Amino acid sequence: MDLRAFSVDICVTLLSMRLDMISTTLHIPLGGQFGFWQTVNSHGWCALVPFDVDKSEQRLGRLLELQNGTLVRCSLHRRSSNLTAELKSAGKITKAEKDEVRRQLTECLRLNEDLSEFYTEARRRPHYRWLPGNVPAGCSGRRRCLKTL
Repeated sequence: MDLRAFSVDICVTLLSMRLDMISTTLHIPLGGQFGFWQTVNSHGWCALVPFDVDKSEQRLGRLLELQNGTLVRCSLHRRSSNLTAELKSAGKITKAEKDEVRRQLTECLRLNEDLSEFYTEARRRPHYRWLPGNVPAGCSGRRRCLKTL
């Protein structure tokens, strides 16, 4: 069945119902402080398609479509110094597909950007003093960097 013809919500439901799904786990090192749950809850984007959130488990779900058309269901959570992605797909996920999933998730969460300078500058501004001074830079989630800051 070609799931690309359906909406994201229907695809997620169909993928989660399949008993023959192949699961694998991917670990993405976070390299320092990263507020995963703060990031998930920033700006309300997690409530928009193609994301879904499990607040009780502090997990972010997302359906990815890879360049070759493969659909991969991702369930993300923080475990120690890693972002753990539990992946499910209709077929075995190759190393190249895992690398693409890693790239997509890194870009989506902006894990490849050092925002420490942004947080340092933001703390100097009265409107942004809500950033706790004792929280290491980067641990308050990923915020949008606007020209007015």
